[in-house]
Amino acid sequence: MERLDIYDYRGVSTGRTIDRSQADTLSDGEYFLIVHVCIFDHAGRLLIQQRRKPRDPLDGCWDLTVAGHVHSGESSQAAAMREVREEIGLPVDLTGQAPLMRLRFHHGFDDIYVVIADVPLSSLHLQDAEVRAARYAACDEVLHMIHRQQFLPYMDSFIEALYDMRCSNGFIRSDAPSDLQ
Repeated sequence: MERLDIYDYRGVSTGRTIDRSQADTLSDGEYFLIVHVCIFDHAGRLLIQQRRKPRDPLDGCWDLTVAGHVHSGESSQAAAMREVREEIGLPVDLTGQAPLMRLRFHHGFDDIYVVIADVPLSSLHLQDAEVRAARYAACDEVLHMIHRQQFLPYMDSFIEALYDMRCSNGFIRSDAPSDLQ
């Protein structure tokens, strides 16, 4: 059973943990932490994945490169690196890199990391239990998929902001295609 740390509205750990299955039972002012990692190639396309969650109504929808919960005692960076390795089989070093942004949603924080690297699709090792497929997509393609309900229902402005901010100096680490470090 995965354990999650609980945070207050400022993102400070309360010292309390819960089972992941209890995430929907949090009280007002209690939050858990998730991460997203967005891998863009040098042409500005986002690596996206098609979800495999058979009992989930969003099974088969496309999503950002990777996402997952931060386990109890795990740092945001460590969780982001673990999720990339687990879901698409790539080693990525985010040590010392702050998230591009932290969003707060109902009972959660979402740390979003961005990596610029030309990752060949043939080098991916997709986690069969969670990922059906992966491909690159331009911003207009992702927005079109959202409007056709083929992508998770992110707000257009969020997707556009990711594409716009991917090259902001000081936020993004530009990586060589071969080492992702």
